[in-house]
Amino acid sequence: MIDLQIFLSQTSLGFPLGLMLQDAGLITQSQVTVALRDQIQYCDLKLGEILALRGWIKQETADFFAEKLRFFCKEEPKHLFGFYLEEANLLSPEQINSILIEQNQTMLRFGTLAVLKGYLKQDTVDFFIRYLFPEHRLDSPWINQYCPYQNGKFLIKNESKFNDQDLNYLNHYQSKHSKCLS
Repeated sequence: MIDLQIFLSQTSLGFPLGLMLQDAGLITQSQVTVALRDQIQYCDLKLGEILALRGWIKQETADFFAEKLRFFCKEEPKHLFGFYLEEANLLSPEQINSILIEQNQTMLRFGTLAVLKGYLKQDTVDFFIRYLFPEHRLDSPWINQYCPYQNGKFLIKNESKFNDQDLNYLNHYQSKHSKCLS
């Protein structure tokens, strides 16, 4: 596991991308080894580019981990969980809508549903929670504290958990992608 303080203190170029992607359960040590060997031969390619060319991850995912994640870890207030997964190109808008609809019906947490639906590995969900939402590391993976969607609008039960920006994002997201709901 990567130490959060070390992670935040490193520049995006100085922190090993392969280690982060392994910690997130997106690639294996063997894949990193092969990509590093490839990088010796193709020194003009970055590690993320090689991993993407081999089809092991998407280029957008490599770019997210190499360039954006460090800044999102420091950002306050945080965006919603699905926002980061979409930014990393790990979930599509259709998958996010599917999760949100089921979340409304089951009241399970977003990450739990993403794993149960086979969209993500548990290691990936754990990575994002550990580095973007460390205050929620010990929360139940099953019980959602929110009532996210009702009568065409996203709502909440506990107002201390969501701010107006979050609700506006969710409602905008729902209206933008409403074709996915049918």
